[in-house]
Amino acid sequence: MRNLSIDYLKLFLAFLVVLLHLNFLSKNSPELSYVLVNGLFRLAVPLFLVITGYYFYNIDNKEKFKNWLFRIGIMYVIWMLIYSPFWFKFNNLINSFVVIFFGYFVLWYLIGVLFSGAILYFLRNIRSNTLLFLALTLYIVGYCLQQLGNLHVFTGVIDKILNWHPISRNFIFDCFTFLTLGFLIKKLNFDLKYKPSLIIVLISILMVILESRLNYIYISKSEPLDHIISMLLTAPIIFLYVKNLKIMGENKNLALFSTAIFLIHPLFILLYSFIHDHGLLWIGLPIEVFVIALSVVSGFILVILNKKLKYIL
Repeated sequence: MRNLSIDYLKLFLAFLVVLLHLNFLSKNSPELSYVLVNGLFRLAVPLFLVITGYYFYNIDNKEKFKNWLFRIGIMYVIWMLIYSPFWFKFNNLINSFVVIFFGYFVLWYLIGVLFSGAILYFLRNIRSNTLLFLALTLYIVGYCLQQLGNLHVFTGVIDKILNWHPISRNFIFDCFTFLTLGFLIKKLNFDLKYKPSLIIVLISILMVILESRLNYIYISKSEPLDHIISMLLTAPIIFLYVKNLKIMGENKNLALFSTAIFLIHPLFILLYSFIHDHGLLWIGLPIEVFVIALSVVSGFILVILNKKLKYIL
């Protein structure tokens, strides 16, 4: 028997990512959609990173680090190859190389974890306060870059650069911060010392929603919001709360299933767009049903395949 609370959390987060990429409710209720897609659902990636950072603390020697780096690297290569028909262009090799470095669609997360994990490994022995200060400072820099872009403070090329996602949403200004928070939670045994109540969790989530709403009113009603300051508190608080729940079981595939959903769902978003644009969608099937149903079925298949073909999950 093992505690499955984090595994269930990861599965829930995977579906939040799917809804985020589907711009859930954007046509029926734009204002509600904004605080979901650019608020609540945005908690998924920071939480994934906090979880990864927590267990990354156990990567404490060169051999473990090399194995970790190899596993993440191979997974990234495999999935970049799977999605290569959508991003690789012989007539635009420069752009293709840029995509390789930053990752296609959700694969930015894998390459972000790989690079930020490498940085964290080499900084792991510095003082905790210094490491925390560095992580928070980098996130604030990313936040400022994002908001300069969303406010369109500049014009021309500079504005285009600031509104290019990888400028702020990357391994250094995003992934490193939450990976470090998870790492420090484990290093300082914070999960044993602090057990937040459900009320604290709900208040922290409301903070994210409120910040998203204020951003919608005062900054931009259309630009995506990756950096949310309140998530620096909310993501660790949710992790600590769920980590201390006791949901015992023997299922070892939940975590793999959540990874499968996370990695495969963009394929079905792209497929739906193709058949819709070419008039091949004979029935009015909502994209949410199409993508989630096929992602779930494919997720089960990928978990089975992973037993034979290692490193796909």
